[in-house]
Amino acid sequence: MQQQSIDTLIAFMNSHHDDDVEDGFASPRLAKQQLIALGLAKRSLKVTADDALLLQRVRDALNGLLPGSYVAAPVTFDEAAAGLTLELRFNDRERRTALEGATPNVPGIAARMLALAHDAITDGSWDRLKTCGNKDDCRWVFFDRSKNHSRVWCDMTTCGAEAKSRAFRARQRERRARAERSS
Repeated sequence: MQQQSIDTLIAFMNSHHDDDVEDGFASPRLAKQQLIALGLAKRSLKVTADDALLLQRVRDALNGLLPGSYVAAPVTFDEAAAGLTLELRFNDRERRTALEGATPNVPGIAARMLALAHDAITDGSWDRLKTCGNKDDCRWVFFDRSKNHSRVWCDMTTCGAEAKSRAFRARQRERRARAERSS
């Protein structure tokens, strides 16, 4: 799968939380802003409340496929895909086929995200998608580029350092408690 496609899929899956907004698809206005920011839509796109819910369902279905996901009760992939239209396209230059959303509206964008997930699952790159191990604060999806697929955090300098620091402090508290009990 091309890096740009996997990056687009990950950005879509991470729309559940960013620095400014808890859910990028919480309202039609936020959903439109999010889709434009992700490069998936033009400013002329019309987004309804039903469209925003569709985007949430598709995103949550995709995130629900990953271990450690933030999704409590995931929508299944099949439920998210119900009613969405995909078309099979042939790229003459690359001599390959691709699934694409059939319409240039929100359901088409949602279908495109499912098609990207299909491609990632088919070519094995989905296996490198992980949810950040900093479960208390992050839960971002990232692509594990490590040789042995052992990466745990989306970013070592923030989430990794935070988690290691938290574990260190917990060990120190436990040592102090044991020392107090034994004295």
